Amino acid sequence: MNDPHVAGLTYRIDPVDDLLDFTGTSLPEAFDVGAFACRVEAGKMVVTPTEHFSSVEEATAVLEPKLRAWEVWGEIVSGARFAFVQSSTQVVDRDPPPDVISEEGASTFTVRSDLKIAYNIMWSPDGFPAPAPEWFTETEALSRLKGVLRRQREDRYPLLAAAYDILTQVHAHFGGGDRAKAARRLRVSAKVLTELSKLSAYNDPVHGRAVKRAGPPNPLTAEEEAFVKKALPALVERAAQAEGGASAATLLTLGDLRSA
Repeated sequence: MNDPHVAGLTYRIDPVDDLLDFTGTSLPEAFDVGAFACRVEAGKMVVTPTEHFSSVEEATAVLEPKLRAWEVWGEIVSGARFAFVQSSTQVVDRDPPPDVISEEGASTFTVRSDLKIAYNIMWSPDGFPAPAPEWFTETEALSRLKGVLRRQREDRYPLLAAAYDILTQVHAHFGGGDRAKAARRLRVSAKVLTELSKLSAYNDPVHGRAVKRAGPPNPLTAEEEAFVKKALPALVERAAQAEGGASAATLLTLGDLRSA
């Protein structure tokens, strides 16, 4: 080719596990990811570069770190675990030889496709998780928090044990052991951390921590359980913002986490 240009890339959206269970339907969704326009539809994503890349390697070197961040961010905010897997590429010649004319009269192209299992993925009413913000980076501290959240969502870690674990890490990493300092750093009301700390000590027969001398059973109410399940990903999301150097616009309050 005289002047190769990457015209498009296609990625399958593979479920990592059964948590990727979108029910309901939605229209195709469009996202801008840096120098790429992305269209998500029917278990795949079609990517169109908005800048010039002369090779697939050059394009993916820029795009795929953003896709890995998207996978991590999507898991944090939605619980969905998925992977973008490249399935085909399209490269055109912007200056073809005079005797080679395509249907459009401007270029020729080559396409590489991988034969893979097709997944029938249905989208949730809330839509596919949006890409990670530009400031997002997966630090070691964030990776640990994400791991706790994943284990809890997969029912491999009791809810209140996960709450205690996340609180302990948040206090240590963002407050040096000081709850009030951690709350300020994350732009979270100290009352949220206090309430979560109180509930994490409950001796719930199903969700409680395995501690000695736990006392008589003290199960969570449905409202308290819903609060904890909403608070944990919200805290990890605020931790991601702090790690990325971003500041949340609003303070996260008890009311935010107790609302329907």
